[in-house]
Amino acid sequence: MAKEPDRTEPRIKAGITAHLRHSGGEGDARVLDVSSRGMLAMMSDPPPRGEYVELTVGRHSLVGYIQWSDRKRFGVRFRERISVSALISGGAGPLELSKSRAATMRRGGLLTALAMDAQSLGRFAQFAFLVLVVGAVGYLVASFAGEGLASLEEAKSALAASSD
Repeated sequence: MAKEPDRTEPRIKAGITAHLRHSGGEGDARVLDVSSRGMLAMMSDPPPRGEYVELTVGRHSLVGYIQWSDRKRFGVRFRERISVSALISGGAGPLELSKSRAATMRRGGLLTALAMDAQSLGRFAQFAFLVLVVGAVGYLVASFAGEGLASLEEAKSALAASSD
């Protein structure tokens, strides 16, 4: 049995469907796992090693070449490094990593890049929570102020009635 190659970054389990085109035809493939550099996929008749392919996953189109091919499984190496979270989420945003983001991934790996996305999401959540708290405090202040003014009006009416 062949030894598993050393990986520079972890692969993320995917389980998503892709449409694959190559010189021998096209068909649907199942993406089993993915990293910023490539993916493991399977289909009934995979393309041969060394062939260039185009994979369409959701709204994204990826170009790569077949690194290895077995009976039903094959490995694709991408032309450009990609954002795994963007691929898996299926969003419409850019899939290729910027140079700075790719450098971060080389230094800290895929999990660091995913953590950067999590940090952005965390900042948004903090901002949304802050807006919610400020809105609630504003509502409470307006409510107490309204009650205080109503009590003041009642006292004023009572004084005016007693002086008559």
